[in-house]
Amino acid sequence: IPKFRVLVERGYSIAIFPEVTRSRDCHIGPFHKGAFYVAEELGIGIIPMMLYGTGRALRKKTHVLKKSPVYLEIAKPYTHEQLTEIGNVRIQTHYFHRLYISRFTELSNKIEQDV
Repeated sequence: IPKFRVLVERGYSIAIFPEVTRSRDCHIGPFHKGAFYVAEELGIGIIPMMLYGTGRALRKKTHVLKKSPVYLEIAKPYTHEQLTEIGNVRIQTHYFHRLYISRFTELSNKIEQDV
């Protein structure tokens, strides 16, 4: 936390991936609380970002990048105050996990129809 605090005070952003590990089947796995804990401790907000298609471009346990579209979606930012309104770190973790699964399903349905 102290190292993150110094970086944030210097104007840096921190990217933390809350998913435990990349899945073999391109589904979203459980989230760890670390990203939400860091945001709470530093009093900063979170900007959710969804990467879609990376599991096809680079399969787990391989080092060969395949040609495949990758989509990046940046959602609305959540301020520290909004995160506090959602609840404690554990509740925030569950909230964002459900949010990601819902949005991932929407993206999957739309993108897979377009292919």
